[in-house]
Amino acid sequence: MLPSHFPGRLCGGVHALPAGGCLEWEMVGAARGETILHFHGTPGAADGVGFFASQAAALGVRVIGVSRPGYGRSLPGDGPPATPAQVVDALFSLLSCLGVTRFGVSAWSGGAPYALELLSWPEAPLLGASLVAPAEHIRVPLRLAPRGWRRQLHSTAGHALRIPGLRGLLSAAAALGHGASRDGVRALMRGNIAAFRQGPAAYLRELDLIESDDWTEVISRIGFPRVHVFQGMLDTAVDPSASLSLAEVLPQGQLVRVEDAGHTDILVRYSREILLAAVGK
Repeated sequence: MLPSHFPGRLCGGVHALPAGGCLEWEMVGAARGETILHFHGTPGAADGVGFFASQAAALGVRVIGVSRPGYGRSLPGDGPPATPAQVVDALFSLLSCLGVTRFGVSAWSGGAPYALELLSWPEAPLLGASLVAPAEHIRVPLRLAPRGWRRQLHSTAGHALRIPGLRGLLSAAAALGHGASRDGVRALMRGNIAAFRQGPAAYLRELDLIESDDWTEVISRIGFPRVHVFQGMLDTAVDPSASLSLAEVLPQGQLVRVEDAGHTDILVRYSREILLAAVGK
């Protein structure tokens, strides 16, 4: 969780779910204003929402970040790992508890499949939506999830990130990179490190989800007309062609194509536009 003194942090906690398990959450930005539900990338955790704290405060909005089950302090209930539909259902439980009745959506990278699932729910009271470098499987196959020795390497790295001393070292090193504020970059790194609090299982499971699931059917159920897709054409983490296809098939999907941006710097350089689009402005 973000420290209580983190600039722009409003509150946070762990929400117990009726069906078992819990969701860790953080809220940053303005004390009053429109609410945005942010889906972190793969890997990630609620702490990463601190990246938006100063920009959200300046715009008069608040952003809620939630660790998906298996990341951070979020625990799955009994039974098999949660599906995107089950995650969305759990998020509605959290939002209801927080008194949020209408909200916007933003998602970065591996958070996109969950955002797309939410957008397909006709009862969702949405303001707007921003998908940033979305890792979704539609028409254009993405990079394959790691197999063999590469998968073992990912798993070993995930276990290593559970070592407190290493987490602190990496957090300090996060002050550099991509032109973001010191606090913003630190928050992103905190989210990536907190993702492995329970080990690498959730991370590896999501890589498989991104590779194997075809979201065409989910997208066919989306009727919400204001979805912005932000994509850097120098992205090497996801296939930019997939985002171009996604923007075409979404109802009135609006593509923001940035020729000289990669996977992370588009989040940094366009954070204001991403938040405004998420609240329908």
